[in-house]
Formats: sequence, C-alpha cells, structure tokens
Amino acid sequence: MDDRVVIVGAGPAGLAAAWAIRRAGRDPLVLEQADAVAASWRDRHDHLRLNTHRAFSHQPGARIPRRCGPYPARDDYIAYLQEYSAGMRLRLGGVPLHPVSITLRRLPVRWQDATARAVQRLAFGDLGRFGYPRPELGPFTRQRADGVTIAVDDGFARALKAGRVVMKPGIDRFDGPAVRSPTARPAMLSVRTCRRRRPA
Repeated sequence: MDDRVVIVGAGPAGLAAAWAIRRAGRDPLVLEQADAVAASWRDRHDHLRLNTHRAFSHQPGARIPRRCGPYPARDDYIAYLQEYSAGMRLRLGGVPLHPVSITLRRLPVRWQDATARAVQRLAFGDLGRFGYPRPELGPFTRQRADGVTIAVDDGFARALKAGRVVMKPGIDRFDGPAVRSPTARPAMLSVRTCRRRRPA
C-alpha cells in the first residue's frame, strides 16, 4: 500500500494510469467523486457507441472482448472498465477536488454557491462586462443536479479580458444552413467532416 501515489478520477485515463503505475510496482489509490468508475459514461445516452474500433479503444493491458462488437455500446464499455478496475484500490463517492470545495463542504448548498460566486468575482472581477453570463444555477447546485463541475480558468479569464476570446450567444435552433440565436442575427454554419476507412 502506498498512499503517496494518488490518481484523481476513475475514468479511462485514470484507470490506465493506475494500471501503468501498478505495473511499475506501486499500488496507487484512485480517488473518484462519483459512486462508480466510468461515471461520465454512465450519464450518456443509452444508444451511444464508441466511434473508434475496439482494436484502437482498449485500455493498456486488456483488450475489449470480441463479443462487444467492432464499435462497443455504452453499457459494454462501462462493464469493460468496471472489470478492468477489479483489484485496484478505489475510493469512490464525494471526494472534494478543490480547496474551496473542501472548505465549504459542511455548509448548506445555497451558502456554498454564494461563497463560490464571491470567490470567483474576487479572483477574476466582473466577467459579465465581457459577455460571460452568470449561470442560473450556482456551481454546487449544478454539480448536485447533473454532475457538471463548473470552473473558470484564469488563462481563459485573461484571454476574455484581452479580447482574444469572444463570447457568442447560445444556439437556439438550426434553420437549414443558418444558425439561429435568441439574441443575434442568423449566421451561416461552416462544417467540415473528415472520413476515413473503418478497419474490418
């Protein structure tokens, strides 16, 4: 057991890192905020399939079983990752990953939201002047509602203030080749697709 080696996140990347570290002779602890491995995959729609062939999508040290087909379905991929994580040291559920989260975790959610917004304003100033909208839900409320963690990166904030990043209104609907927004004139959508042969 070696608690000095810690991996944050039990998704495909975190599990692959744990496998490589275990192979090197250490026993890492994998921390995951959700209650199970591959949490982001569990929240996706149930008809989802990998868009890459299983031969190119497996974790190190364990191929995806042939029974999953060439493009594994969501549930097959989750089961594969669950089996892949067997024997790893996992700590699942409610791991706070940010100093503010650790400080606020015992407060009511509305206080958590208010404090997080105040800290963000102190750190970055009023980003609303640059078109960055104030979210309807506070960050802690949003995380509990749908598992999404909101973070404002200081590099992004600097770029926004310098004009290197420009906020655009959300898309309301697609109208043929035009993109309709609730607050702006229609704009033409330019899409480029790339195709390559799928492996047999």
